[in-house]
Amino acid sequence: MLYKATLNSVLHSTTVDGRLDRICHTAQAVVAFRDDGSWSVKYYDDENQGETAISGTASKVTIRRSGHTDSRMVFEVAKKSEAFYRTPAGILDMTVETQHYVCSCNAGEGRLELVYDLHLSGLLVGMNKLEIRWERKR
Repeated sequence: MLYKATLNSVLHSTTVDGRLDRICHTAQAVVAFRDDGSWSVKYYDDENQGETAISGTASKVTIRRSGHTDSRMVFEVAKKSEAFYRTPAGILDMTVETQHYVCSCNAGEGRLELVYDLHLSGLLVGMNKLEIRWERKR
């Protein structure tokens, strides 16, 4: 099933020295919800001037971004995953370590919560919590 939705996301980020940041985003998205329970959400990201695609199953989420920066992150609980992150300044050596993953979605709405640590060149640089919600447009 394919449907249009309004997506809201909030990224709570804490650096290792305790600085807090909160980034909120709202976008119009297209959601694909499949019979096997897998799903995907795509939307245009104005800030990055490109597309963001999020896909998930019961145990794993992948986020791909294209635009000014290109990235691919895979989130699986209790696993470290190498991440691809290319910026105009070059490619960053990044790893994500997923602490928590919850997702519930159906033909009308979805909710995703990820808690993960972010490492650059092997060093912990931040702890993040990403919350994404979407609701089918009526």
